[in-house]
Amino acid sequence: MEWYTWGIQNALLHGLGVRIPSSVPPYAIITPMKYIIFALLITNLFSASLKDTYTISSPEFNASAIDSSIKNDFVIYTFNKNRHKKSFNADDLVEIFKEHHLELDASSTRIVHVQHASNVDLEIVQNAIKAYYLKIYPSMKIQRVDIKASSFIKALPKQYDLEFKSNAFRYATSTLQIQDLQSKKRYFLNYTIKATIKLFKARHNINRGKILTQIDVLYLPVEFKRLKSMPFEYKQKTDIRLRKRLLKGKIIYNKDVEQLPAVLKGSLVLVSLVNGTVHLEFQATAMQDAHIGDEIYVEKRNKKRLRVKVIGKNQVELQ
Repeated sequence: MEWYTWGIQNALLHGLGVRIPSSVPPYAIITPMKYIIFALLITNLFSASLKDTYTISSPEFNASAIDSSIKNDFVIYTFNKNRHKKSFNADDLVEIFKEHHLELDASSTRIVHVQHASNVDLEIVQNAIKAYYLKIYPSMKIQRVDIKASSFIKALPKQYDLEFKSNAFRYATSTLQIQDLQSKKRYFLNYTIKATIKLFKARHNINRGKILTQIDVLYLPVEFKRLKSMPFEYKQKTDIRLRKRLLKGKIIYNKDVEQLPAVLKGSLVLVSLVNGTVHLEFQATAMQDAHIGDEIYVEKRNKKRLRVKVIGKNQVELQ
């Protein structure tokens, strides 16, 4: 048992970098197993973990960017004026730290990407992003806009255009590009807005075809993250009905509703026939839903069907 314990201890000590001469007998080493395990735990506990990506504001990539607790900081790499991105093998960084008698945990990543970020003032771009969203969502409350350049920008061009993605308005996080109108060079910016927006939600389960009223909806502020499409704006003067069934708490979008048709299938409509001085009117049953300007069929009491044009609310004209 003693030799078995010694074998385990010797293996652990070897892992910690301690070399024991073969001439030293086991009983000469008084190293309880619990102290060795404790030493291993302490080593892992106080080793920094590598991340996949680091963004730095100065040209020098220092060890403190990886581990802010380092007292004797040192430079790992210095970017020149023509280079602003570099990738490192995680094992190489571990070796560099070992040379400075420091531990580094690289178990979660193999390649580390480092980017030298631009120090250019992007406040004017932040304001443009706010204006873009407020134009679409006037009631949106924007707390801040965070911007991260995917390419190095030494200075904003004197003349440039901002181009948003076609569906950027649906997302809190997106990408835009700055195009220099003179050189035609493009710079890409990733941004995230922190904002809240008031949206209509279903107060309860609502069946398809239901005409929406105030008792069916809730108007609540929510954190803006992602919208499937343009959100619904409720207008009391317009009759709106659902095109699909909605569950309680679901956001209501424009695509989920439609304006109530002027004529509903199965309803009685007034059919008009004007021919010179002759003006006839009679009732018939609409065979389908229709809006003003649509042509549909109606059915008289004798089951005869006529083709008519919708000219108003439950009013049609014989064609």
